Amino acid sequence: MKNLDILSSMTLTTHAVVGAADCHKHADHPVIASTLAFASHFVLDAIPHWDYKLSSQKTDNVNRLNDDMIIDRNFFIDLLKIGIDMSCGILLVLFLFTLYNPHLFWIPMAGAAGARFSDACSSHTLNGDTNLS
Repeated sequence: MKNLDILSSMTLTTHAVVGAADCHKHADHPVIASTLAFASHFVLDAIPHWDYKLSSQKTDNVNRLNDDMIIDRNFFIDLLKIGIDMSCGILLVLFLFTLYNPHLFWIPMAGAAGARFSDACSSHTLNGDTNLS
C-alpha cells in the first residue's frame, strides 16, 4: 500500500484541475478567474491531506527552512514522479475542459498554471533563495 501513497495525496494534478475549473467557470472575467485559480491552491492546502514522499528530501525537524534536496539517484526519481504528476494534470485538464472547445484550451491551462504557481515559488524561497532565475 506504500506505493499507492500518491492516491491519498494533494497532488499537482488536483491543483491543476481545480484551477482549470475556476478559469473555465469564469472565462469571461480573466482577472477573477486567475485570482480564484491562484487562491484555490491555498484553499486546497488548508484541507488536511498528505503529500507524496520525495526520497531526495532532507528534512530538518528543528528548522524547516533548512530543508534541502539531495542530488543523487533518488532526486532524478523524484523529478520523474513530479513530472508524471504534472503531465497527468495537463492531460486531465485538456481532456476535461477542452474536449468540446479546443480553441479555448488556453483558459483552463492558465488556471492550471495559476493554481500550481505558489508551489513553484515556494520551492525557491524555502531556503531563502528569492531569485527565480
